[in-house]
Parts: sequence; structure tokens; C-alpha cells
Amino acid sequence: MRAFRLAFKGYRPKEAFQQAWKATRPIFSAALWASVGVGVFFLTPAHALHWVSVPVITAAQRAAGLSGGEGFQMIMDISYAPSNPSIAYLAVDTTCVWKSTDAGTTWSRSSRGLFAKGVRSLVVDPRDANIVFAAAFGGEPVGAAGAYPAAFSGIFRSLDGGQSWHFLKETGFFKQTQGRLLACYSGGGSWTPSSIIFAGSYTEGLLRSDDGGATWTAVPPKINGITAIQEIPQSEGELWISAEDGLFKYDRRGVHRLGKGLPDYPRGVAVNHQNPAIVYAVVGKHGIYRSTDHGSTFLPYGRGLPPAVNCANIAVSPADSNILMVSFHQTGIPNPYYSTDGGSTWRPPLTINDRGLFHVDNSGVWYAAPISFHPADPHKALSVANGANIVIATDSNGKRWRYSNTGFTGGVLVQKTSLCFVGPKTMLFGLLDFGCWLTQDGGATFKQLKTLEYRSLSSCSAAAMHADTIVAAIGSWDTQAIQVSWDRGKTWTMFPSLEYSSHRFVCFHPQHPSVIYAGIFRSDDGGHRWRRLDHRVRAIYPPDGDIVYSFAQGDTTRILKSTDRGDNWSPVYPALPSTGADVLDISVDPRNPDHLYLGTTDGVLILKQGRWQHAGPGHGLAEDQFGLNMVRAVAVDPNHPDVLYAGKWSAGRGSSNGVFRSTDSGERWVNISANLGTELEVGSIFVDPVHSTVYIGSYMGTWKLVP
Repeated sequence: MRAFRLAFKGYRPKEAFQQAWKATRPIFSAALWASVGVGVFFLTPAHALHWVSVPVITAAQRAAGLSGGEGFQMIMDISYAPSNPSIAYLAVDTTCVWKSTDAGTTWSRSSRGLFAKGVRSLVVDPRDANIVFAAAFGGEPVGAAGAYPAAFSGIFRSLDGGQSWHFLKETGFFKQTQGRLLACYSGGGSWTPSSIIFAGSYTEGLLRSDDGGATWTAVPPKINGITAIQEIPQSEGELWISAEDGLFKYDRRGVHRLGKGLPDYPRGVAVNHQNPAIVYAVVGKHGIYRSTDHGSTFLPYGRGLPPAVNCANIAVSPADSNILMVSFHQTGIPNPYYSTDGGSTWRPPLTINDRGLFHVDNSGVWYAAPISFHPADPHKALSVANGANIVIATDSNGKRWRYSNTGFTGGVLVQKTSLCFVGPKTMLFGLLDFGCWLTQDGGATFKQLKTLEYRSLSSCSAAAMHADTIVAAIGSWDTQAIQVSWDRGKTWTMFPSLEYSSHRFVCFHPQHPSVIYAGIFRSDDGGHRWRRLDHRVRAIYPPDGDIVYSFAQGDTTRILKSTDRGDNWSPVYPALPSTGADVLDISVDPRNPDHLYLGTTDGVLILKQGRWQHAGPGHGLAEDQFGLNMVRAVAVDPNHPDVLYAGKWSAGRGSSNGVFRSTDSGERWVNISANLGTELEVGSIFVDPVHSTVYIGSYMGTWKLVP
């Protein structure tokens, strides 16, 4: 493999660093390690790079011979390919589409060209497993979508099994607890330009395409708030439409309302494949209703459901219509429930975690799960532990479910100090939603640390570790409080007075680890007592941990510097250029405390010799598909400080364009997303201080790159 040789002078060899590590073991942010490095560095060219997944794998999964996959991002839809059930697809609210080629056992991301944030629903052509349609969206429910008015939403198509996607039409989809929003008919043969496609748009009603998705027509009358559409077996081109407006049927006569007897709008419907006159509807806390007259009238049906359970999704096996499953929303009850007598009686699963391979104790049953029956074997199905966000599979009609999630990752390291390098093989991960995880074998296995909940939540925004002391910011996405463990995570002490909005930085002083920075707070006695600073610490100078940085944003943004651990702050640097950009991240050259790199909403700003320079598209730091150049994370390689990494974000729009690298202190940049694809948002970047291995945190999990 061809390599670029970069020589650096004045740095200790790696062996000296490792000796210093063993002697002092100062622990602090991965992006801010002291200036120690090797004399010669070989950097793989961008075209030859390959990122490797770092799943949060448990010891039980490793012992079972699995390679890991924590899930942890919400799965909105799941589907076998009807013509080839060895192929299956996932739709995820933050990372679009994942594919399996072994019947749902292992997964890999398949979203090239799909530049939305997530996918609400998908459908596979019934006769060609390579043709897939996706309803892409901004990942939010209707009520929250107003905060993201520019979020991209629309219909995409892949003709090559998810290897590449092409945009077809912009229209509105939102996060709902209900079923599928797309239907596909192949016109009696393999895919042709005359294929009929339907989409249930929340904003436009029922849409129809007669040319494989090239053009679309709204079907009158408009149906408001479509929640699911369901093909009618043996009647190609006919649909059931569940909507907040009620239950509708679409056939050759047009759209007409049915559903007499339903007490509320149906969240979804399912049809008996052998007798389409039998239709089932799930009606929230009213339970399950059944029609035997093609949907004209409905009556409550089925025994064995828990009382007042919120029924949200229902499916019938296409191979045996006596076998059904129903999932619940926000009940905490293990589900899906299953029926083997056409819905007359319902039974709970004996387990949804057979063999005990889930990552978390939470059984993952809070959100309604999508369900996909195997097209030929009525005993098999795929579903989701939506809460733990893990794919589960059954081959017993739904009686027992097992972990089937290998490869699907989504544990998010979202802030600058979400990952802490503690030793050559020890790392601490602070995951959004799922707390603190510790590996002591270089990532071969992870163990979840039982932190305390804060306001009934355990999301971790930042964490750091030194010796046996761990400091973590735990709470919701927006507000966390600091808690400390002095026994390597066995017990914890909560400091509710240290609540703050979005703790983003937790770090031990590299030379005096009894000093701990936690955003706007500092402890001088190893975490027992804390004081509030005037500004939040956002970065540290590794060779001298007394030097810390913050910024004040207003009409003019100023970078603030403190040389006394945050006791006093000064705007010692020139005001930032008036680009209108907000500062998102700060990193420091370990050779010079006044050489700074800022990740901003408009590229990278570089302070060198007292002057600010801007790095943007003209320097190779390309804008994403939305015309944005938001750099959420910027990191310096501590061993080779001329090597920088920048992670792109596209908040409120869709997927940005991944991760970039510069080998000349930010003068020129190259996209190094490589096998990850450029439809990627990077929330954080960390550089291993021993080997210069680069880690990125994203909604598709943690990935590493050996330079």
C-alpha cells in the first residue's frame, strides 16, 4: 500500500510516551493529549482508507461467537424481501437504511445517496429484492417538527439492493408509532417503468406513481394524517389506508370511507391473506377490532390482551393467516403478543431476550415495534425491541425471541469528551441515551456502569476517568447533573446542585488529577467538592492543564483564555472574523497554547501567529448537499500536531458529508469518509494518544481508523 511519510522533529519516541504513561497515567480528553509522538508517521492515502466498527459488545455476546451490534437507534420499519427472504431491510430514524443478506442475523448500512436524516418506512418490490423504496424524513414527530422546518423529507428509490439511492419526490413524513407508509405492485412481473407505487404522505395524503416513482399524483380526496397503508391480498392496486381521519379503502372506484364500529381512528390494519374479507384494526387503548365483511363493520375481537394496552401495530403471516402479532406503544409490557388462532386468543411472549444477549437490563418494550413475517415460513418473523432498539427474531410463532442485531450499531458519542482513553486497552464511553460503558481489553468487550438516573434518565453527555475515579454528566439530552464514582463505577454519588444545560466537557487536569473540570464547574479535591466558574471550560492545553479555554458569543464572538484553571478569564485573542458563524468546538495545538482550531457553523477557523484564518470549500473542506459547512468536531493528532480531523454535522436538515483530514495544519483538507459513505453526521472525534488511531462518534455508532 502506498503511504505518505510525514516527519516531525522534537518529539519523544513512542516508547518514552509509554513509559511516562505507566508512571503517571494522566487521564483527560482524547482530543487533548500532551504533545508526545513518534518521529516518523505513515498516513494512509484517502482512497485506501477503511473504517472499522467499534460495537459496544458484551462479554456474553463475545462468548456466543457474535461480533456485536448494540442498536440503540430507533427502528421505524423492518421487512423481509418477499421474493428472497434471505434479504431484509431496516429503516432507522437517524441512519436511514440497513441491510441483511442472511435473513436478519447480521446487518450493514446501505444508505449511499440517501441524504435525509432517517427513514420512516420502506417497501421492497415483491418480485425483485434489489428494488426498494424509502420514505425519508427528519426523524421527528409532527409536534416537534416545527423546530426543524428545513428537515428534508421525501421518497427515495434504490435499484441495486441499497448500494445507491436516488431522490424521487419531496413530501412530508413524520415519526409515528404506526405501520408502513409505502406499497409497491410490480404489474405481474419483475420491475418495469410501469410499476405502481403508493405513498401515504402526512402532508399530501395518498400519492400514486404509475412509472416506478418518476412522477407522482395526489389521489383525491386528500386524507389527513395517514398513519399506515396496507396492500389488499389478491387485489393488486387496492389498499387499506389508516389515518387520523379514519379508515379508508382505495380501489378502482377511488377512495371511500369504511370502518363502522371503530371507536377511534385505526393506528394500522392487517388483512387475512387467504380470506381478504377479514380485516383487523388496532385502535390504541381500545384494543383490536375485526371485520368479516371487507371492512364495512368492525367489532372488538380477541381475548388475552392486557387491559387498556395501547395497541399500535398488527401483522398477519402471509403464509398462514391464523398466525398474527400485535405490538404495543408505551406500555412497558413485553411484546409482540402472538395468536395462532386468527386473533381469537392472544398470548405474551415467553421471552424477547432468549439467551440473554441484550446489552441493557431494560427489556426494550417501550415503543411500538414494527413486525415482518417471513414470506414463506409462518413460524419466523423479525421484530424490534424498541426501547433497547435491537433487532429480534423468532422461529416459534412469536413465543420466544432472540437477539438478531449483529452489525447494527448506534451508540452515540456525541460530545468532545464522550470518550476517554484511560490506558493502552482501557476506554470509557459516555453514550447518549445509554450511559457509561467501560472496556478494559481494547474494545473486545464492554461492561455497562450502573450510574444513577437523574430525573429518571441516564443519558451521558460527557465522562472522564483517572485511576478508580469516574466523573460523568448524566440526565436528559438537554440537562445533566454531575455524578462521581471513586470505586471504578461500583457506586456513585450524585451532585444535583451541579445541574447544567448540556455538559459538554469533563476532564481531569493532566498534571494534577485531583483537579477536575466539568463544564462550568471545577473540583480541586478529586470530585468531593465543587465550585462554579464564570465560564464553561471547552478545551484544555495538554502540556499545562492550568490553561483552559471558553468562548463568549454575542454580537462579537470572543475566545476566552484562563491560565489559572478558570479562576480568571481574558479575551486575549482577536475577535473572530465576522462570518456569522457560531463556535461549536475548540482544539489546541499541543506545541503552542495560542495556536487554536475552531469548529464552527461555517468551516474551521485557525488562529496562527495572532491572526484568524478561515478554512472552507476553497481548502477542500467541502459543503454538504444542503450547502452547509458545519464542523461540529475538530481534533488534533497529539503525536503529529500538523494532522487535523474535522467532523461535519447538518443539524435540522439531514445527513452531512462525513469526516475530513488535513495533514498541513488546516491549509488543505480531504474527505476521508471512505467506506462509511459521505451521507454521515459526525458528532465527535477522538485520537488515541498512543497509536494515533482516530475514533468518530455518530448516530451509526463508533468507528475507528488506523492512519
